[in-house]
Amino acid sequence: MIRKTTNNTIWASGRQLSLLIPLFLLGGCTAQEDVTEAQQAAYGKLAVNEVVTFADGASTRADATPTATAPPAGSSIGVFRQADTYYTAAGNNVKYTLAADGKWKVATTGTDILLGANDCRALLYAYYPNHGKIAVAADNVSVTMSNRAYDADYDLAYMAAGNAEATDAGGLVYNFHPGVKFPMKRACTQLAVSLTRGGNYGGVGAVTAVSLTLNGGGKLYSSGTQNIATGVYTAGTADVDKVTCTVPANTKITTAAKTATFAQLLPPGKNGTISNLTLTVTADGVTTKTTISTAGLAMEAGKRYLVKATLDYYGLAATIKTTDWDSQTAWDEGVEFLPPPPPAHSIDIGLDFYIADGNLRATKETGSSSYTYAFAEGQGYYSGVDGAYNSAGGDYFCWNWDDPAVTDKNQGSWDDTRDPCRMVDDGKWRTPTQAELQALVDAGNVWGDGAYKMNNGTKKSGRYFGTTTVPLEVDQDKYVFLPAAGHRDGTSWSVVGSDGYYWSSTPDGSNAYTLYFRSGGLYPKDYYDRSRGFSVRCVRDK
Repeated sequence: MIRKTTNNTIWASGRQLSLLIPLFLLGGCTAQEDVTEAQQAAYGKLAVNEVVTFADGASTRADATPTATAPPAGSSIGVFRQADTYYTAAGNNVKYTLAADGKWKVATTGTDILLGANDCRALLYAYYPNHGKIAVAADNVSVTMSNRAYDADYDLAYMAAGNAEATDAGGLVYNFHPGVKFPMKRACTQLAVSLTRGGNYGGVGAVTAVSLTLNGGGKLYSSGTQNIATGVYTAGTADVDKVTCTVPANTKITTAAKTATFAQLLPPGKNGTISNLTLTVTADGVTTKTTISTAGLAMEAGKRYLVKATLDYYGLAATIKTTDWDSQTAWDEGVEFLPPPPPAHSIDIGLDFYIADGNLRATKETGSSSYTYAFAEGQGYYSGVDGAYNSAGGDYFCWNWDDPAVTDKNQGSWDDTRDPCRMVDDGKWRTPTQAELQALVDAGNVWGDGAYKMNNGTKKSGRYFGTTTVPLEVDQDKYVFLPAAGHRDGTSWSVVGSDGYYWSSTPDGSNAYTLYFRSGGLYPKDYYDRSRGFSVRCVRDK
């Protein structure tokens, strides 16, 4: 007899067949004392075929209509198999990850959820996402939720035990039907503010604060515990009477009809009557308030409560609407609300662009004339004082030239393909303009003689930007620090440790603009001959 399971295992003659025959003859479930874990492994491993959510955000009914078939590739779930009469050993929090080929695969080889034979139904429960931020308590069932700014990694969805479905049979999940679908539902509620610029608004549109104050005596919960095995939710403390949204730095609603949306994840439920909400927005230094009726504000799990407001010359006009969460994009909910995280190697001090966390450096590849470009490991590294190029700390580059070993180039026109910053990472970094160097200066500056502490304990001189005081050592990398790396003229180095010279991408006739500083002086509009070797600190657009 030959039998093919849904996990593509062919059962043929010999040892495997001899294990199956007694189970067929029994016609029922075989107790685990008669089926060892090793035998279970021979019988079948769980095959996660589908993870879905439902439009009502709360039901696992078979007739519910799913709005998504899978989270994005790279997502992970945690799967549990309950111990019972037939499974004395539980399978706890086994991680399965959705690969690029669209298949769910166990993250650690050999940790698969094992399934018994014949109709030994496995009681499974699961949660999403399993990316290291959602913590399942020691009881392997409890997840605590808290009031926080929307973060997709904390957006808990789960499937309680008894709701898993075999994808090939629509029923029991066991050895001969190991392919499983997890119908999940969201555990949190979401409160969001969508702020649109009206046509009559005359300001810049720089938003710095958004909050919602609850009126009427009711409060929301700051915590709650979800039992992902039984589906039972236990509310924590109802002590939230004001939700302060996270507003990313440099948030601007610059054009009519442009919208910025801010979202908060909350445990479900409210305690007491909430008669209305007061929306408070600070834009362009002016704080404006408006009151909104809260009819239907139940704060149910899987529901999204969206405050839609228009910032205009006449003030704020706002309404609130309740929708099923999954009427939006089921698995990418956070994309709309907050900007993507800052890129690697970036510092954000509230400008329109990111600044790299170290000077540009280049390492010559062995046996070739090409270079590998990267950023220095820390902001305090000088440029290439040890030679024409220096893999440990950066390099001196002629203006608009991608080879740090060249000492006399005078590139006459700007060419993005030769910008050495374009050689780093994804090609989105670039040499800053003179205006951007000026913006860096305007953000605040302080001479930090001996202020930057390196990993080896030594200190470097340079200039901090984004602050007007020398920061504490623990905070030093929150701000931009340009070391006093000096400069190169031909093959000679000068004023290393006392002065700093940094290229912009802006020409000035036969010269180019620089940011130059020394003790007691800061010159963001200086210019020098393009053949000089200066440091480069790259930037990229937000």
